[in-house]
Amino acid sequence: MQDLDHLPEIHFKHVFLQFDKELEVEFYDDFFRNSLWYIRIALFLCMILIAAFGILDIWIVPISKNYTWLIRYAILCPSIILCIIFTFFRFFKYIMQVTMCFECILVGLGFLVMIAIAKESEPGFKFYYVGLIQVIIAGHILLRLRFIHATIISWIIIIMYECVAIYFNGMLSTADKIPIFINNNFFFISTNIMGMIASFFIEYFIRNDFLLRKRIKFEEEQKVYKTRAELLKTRLERDYAQQVINSIEQETDAGFRNIAHSIKNKHMIQEVRNKTIRTKIKMLNSSIQQLSTNIPLVLDKACSTVLNKHKEKIFGYIQTKYPKVFKELEQNGNVYVSNLKTNIIDVFKNKNEQKINNFLLTKVIQNTKEVCHTLDDSFNNMQDILNYIYAIIAYQRGNAIRIIGNVFTELGRVYWHLSQTYRKELARYNISFKYDNYTGEDVHLRIYDFILEEDIIRNLFINSFRALVEDDSENKKTDKRIWIEVYLKTTDDKDQYYEVHLRDNGPGIEDVLKKEIFEGYSTKQPEFIVSGIRTEVEHGVGLATVKKRIEEAGGTIHEEGVYGQGADFVMKLKRYKDNLSEKTDYDFPIKESDVAGIQDNQNKSSLFAGKKLLVVDDDKIIAGGIGSIFADTGMQIMYAYTIDEARDKIYDRYITPDAIVLDLDLGKQRGETLLFELMGKDQNIPVVVVSGSDRVYDVPRLKNLSAHSVLPKPVDEEKLFLLMKEILLKNNGPAQSQQIPAVKEGVDTHKAKKILIIEDEKETREAIAYLFYGLRVEVAANKAVAIDKITTFYPDVITLDLGLGHDDGRDILKWMNNTGKKIPTVVVSGEIENDGDETAQELIALGALKTHKKPFNEDKLYADVMSILTIV
Repeated sequence: MQDLDHLPEIHFKHVFLQFDKELEVEFYDDFFRNSLWYIRIALFLCMILIAAFGILDIWIVPISKNYTWLIRYAILCPSIILCIIFTFFRFFKYIMQVTMCFECILVGLGFLVMIAIAKESEPGFKFYYVGLIQVIIAGHILLRLRFIHATIISWIIIIMYECVAIYFNGMLSTADKIPIFINNNFFFISTNIMGMIASFFIEYFIRNDFLLRKRIKFEEEQKVYKTRAELLKTRLERDYAQQVINSIEQETDAGFRNIAHSIKNKHMIQEVRNKTIRTKIKMLNSSIQQLSTNIPLVLDKACSTVLNKHKEKIFGYIQTKYPKVFKELEQNGNVYVSNLKTNIIDVFKNKNEQKINNFLLTKVIQNTKEVCHTLDDSFNNMQDILNYIYAIIAYQRGNAIRIIGNVFTELGRVYWHLSQTYRKELARYNISFKYDNYTGEDVHLRIYDFILEEDIIRNLFINSFRALVEDDSENKKTDKRIWIEVYLKTTDDKDQYYEVHLRDNGPGIEDVLKKEIFEGYSTKQPEFIVSGIRTEVEHGVGLATVKKRIEEAGGTIHEEGVYGQGADFVMKLKRYKDNLSEKTDYDFPIKESDVAGIQDNQNKSSLFAGKKLLVVDDDKIIAGGIGSIFADTGMQIMYAYTIDEARDKIYDRYITPDAIVLDLDLGKQRGETLLFELMGKDQNIPVVVVSGSDRVYDVPRLKNLSAHSVLPKPVDEEKLFLLMKEILLKNNGPAQSQQIPAVKEGVDTHKAKKILIIEDEKETREAIAYLFYGLRVEVAANKAVAIDKITTFYPDVITLDLGLGHDDGRDILKWMNNTGKKIPTVVVSGEIENDGDETAQELIALGALKTHKKPFNEDKLYADVMSILTIV
């Protein structure tokens, strides 16, 4: 296709010198098509007139009429009929100008012969020159001769007339003939000059019309290509947006469910551990009770041993010192010793047993509770993470944010991050930004960090920043300030709260607007630049969001500034104690069903033992969610996020998967590419397509590409699980990877199919590239680059335009034929009307497999190219 920039503006020189070679060829083709029927009619009219004027010969040349009739009916009329017949043959296109020139000269020569043989006494002797005038008019106007050719022919006829008039008719021989000769030449030459002017402007306007039509056609095609490219991009963006939406849903329905499931399992396992700990505590408590029972026995034995050992010494001493007591002791010695042992044991027991019991029991319980509280804190932290994720999802959807668990954000950190983000803008407009904390402690507000930073502090900061810049549009004021002040206040009920002021010394807010600004009131202002982004600002709209978020956190906000002196936004938020999570006093309840559930999961783990599943999805969260469905089944889960990664695992005979879960949209790659490859390589691996793309609903096409089953996103987990169970447990033989034949030698299985797009129009190149973005794509805009790409890139298929600026796409086909490069080629050109026209047949003869007329049908072109790739 001729580039619009290369089309010349029409000029008089083009009538004399023609267009450039390529454009002149295209012009002549168009000129011939538009002139063919016109020429036939003109020739037929000329033949009728020449034949009809033969009747006049009876009166004009009565003596020489037989000769003139011979010329008219034996030479001129048959030659014209022969020319009319020629117009129905293809070769006439190439001899049209030569044939018409020859016919003009022949007819003109015929009339000259008639003039030459006319007798001086016949009227035709003087007036037959009028027939030559008709020939000149026909040559200039009717027979579609180019200006140059018509001019040459007309002057040749005039020169031949001069020769005939002077040498045969003797027009200069006598005085009475000279005026006739001059008269004839006057009308003859003047008619020729007028014919030349007419012929010149006819060709000029024909050429101009051709350029205008070509320019209009080019611009219309440009609009069509741009529109189709924009529609294709819009469709891809829509698919991507739908994929993002589906991803969010998938994150909620699969990814987060997996997190919750994992947390629940860990909690159940911890409950089992808690039960074990409780059992050990009971055993220890029993041991302590036994110890308290055994201590008196031990003491009794110890006392008996000691008393028996020293009994004689004690009795001897008593006999010497206390004779009377000794006599009594002899009578009741055993009872006395027993009572003594009992008294010693009772004293020890009363003084020490309870202390021992209390010490041991307290230490054991204290240590056990600390372990349980630590584990409980870990569980709560995981629950807080889950709550944080759900809060982000609610924030993205514009829903209210519920604050659950221990949620705190340090205000000083938010200030620091904000000051770093806008440090260039603050320096540019000479604005100081400070944080003054008068509480004596770090200020932790019970709000999610992204809410406090994005929806509250940043909104208030931007409002103050705008006010200061707009109030001093020339940036001459040096004392421009924004500052945050925090105070700790106490209510009458002894409750404490933080009072946060965000202030500026700008123009302030009028009293009548102080309530309206928190209700969504806005005033549009001129364009404004923050962080390099130019936008039309709206005052007040963000403050409605600020109020909503603060109220969700249980606080209030109002404006206390003085108009003309600055704004002062005051937020009041409750102060919470540092330790919000009170420790739970465990009584160690546990359900036996929890342990049974864990055992069931353990039994389930052998369901797909030894099987391997490959999940191919560019979204790691979604891939993980799909993998988690089979996490407890004993299956080995592998992941691939691009087609190249998938190939590496599929063609590795040691880890070849038994089944594949495939997404259709893998970034800029198409999942269909992998389906085509598996079909072409006879890899007997069942593929389940799971995708959010609209193409997932074209089930027949995907199954023709070897897909086993097709499921839309968000995927039904139970359905996918049962489907995989049906696929993998159908045969209980060895793993599929052991049955797959080795990859054929010489086949580069780790590379995608390659397509070369030869097209000089940028929009068309982009449209075709988008259509095949799952393949390896290279482009070329002219013949030289195309040949270089063919010899270095080695494409599997080529799409080819015929008009490549100054090059012709046919030359590339001829070059491939001459060099023996048999690369399948699909021609996409505006020169093709349909599959059976002359141009299409010519291209097929040159080696093209398929032809498409521009603007092309995307689905048909995609189907043709992909069908070719399945067999190359």
